Amino acid sequence: ESQEALHSTMSIELGYWGNRGLGAPLRMMLTYAGAEYKDVHFSSMDAWFKDRKPAILAMNPLANLPYLVDGDKCVCQTNSVFYYLGEKYGLSGSTPDEKLNNEQLLCEVYDVRNNMLELVYPFKQVIVQVHVRRGARRRRAWACGGKGA
Repeated sequence: ESQEALHSTMSIELGYWGNRGLGAPLRMMLTYAGAEYKDVHFSSMDAWFKDRKPAILAMNPLANLPYLVDGDKCVCQTNSVFYYLGEKYGLSGSTPDEKLNNEQLLCEVYDVRNNMLELVYPFKQVIVQVHVRRGARRRRAWACGGKGA
């Protein structure tokens, strides 16, 4: 059996946290393409960092979630997996102009996504406020003869 035929029958593994997040559109691409794949969900930090990440790191020094393993190929990071799947399944356009438009649209969608996250999940402001308050408490404790934290 040829190497190419072997790759086409191998199952793909897609790994991401146990929520939809950045894994959802990748799952949608795989489903749309009709690909058979193993959908791996990590429900704890240990499950990813201790159990699976060392093996992914051995395949790709940029190991991160989401990742995709396809035979001997390991691709990490959302946009890189989008690119890989688009090329593999002919979803990225067939001409240089179509590919460029696809890339620009991906970047635009990410700008919208990031702005939407700021609106829906205002965690950055909450985190800043927590750090400011903690810092103020440390300064007060220090000024009152405490050691500070």
